[in-house]
Amino acid sequence: MRTDLFGAVLKDFADHFEMGPKKRVILAVDRAGWHISNKLDVPEGVHLFPLPSYSPELQPAERLWPLVNEVHSLQAFDSILEVE
Repeated sequence: MRTDLFGAVLKDFADHFEMGPKKRVILAVDRAGWHISNKLDVPEGVHLFPLPSYSPELQPAERLWPLVNEVHSLQAFDSILEVE
């Protein structure tokens, strides 16, 4: 990921949901460099709320990382039923 790409995603999100002075959203983000960069262009109406450092318990996706180390991570499946 890169700061400019994350900025483009935020802009697309803000445009899609018509964010602005009268419609706002707070997005919780981790402290990845592209989330907290001074070069990040955050659209009006979007407010980023950085989670505390070293707090994986606040980021539900962190629980998925151990699964990457499992044997199934190197296989391709045709359906979610096969994965299950």
